[in-house]
Amino acid sequence: MGISQEELAERAMLHRTYISDVERGARNVSLHSIERLARALEISLPALFSYDVRPPGAGSEMQPKKPKN
Repeated sequence: MGISQEELAERAMLHRTYISDVERGARNVSLHSIERLARALEISLPALFSYDVRPPGAGSEMQPKKPKN
């Protein structure tokens, strides 16, 4: 997505150091914070938890899967 921790924190109304801790796996994230992060990233909760691992060189290694209709 290409946004900074600071911008994500601002969008999600969370502290930048909290975002950093989440990225490093140093925090247990509450459901409330997960919802805030999804909204800040403009993706659905299912999309936040879905990923597609692609081979190196095929774009980003982790891409959100498109929801099934």
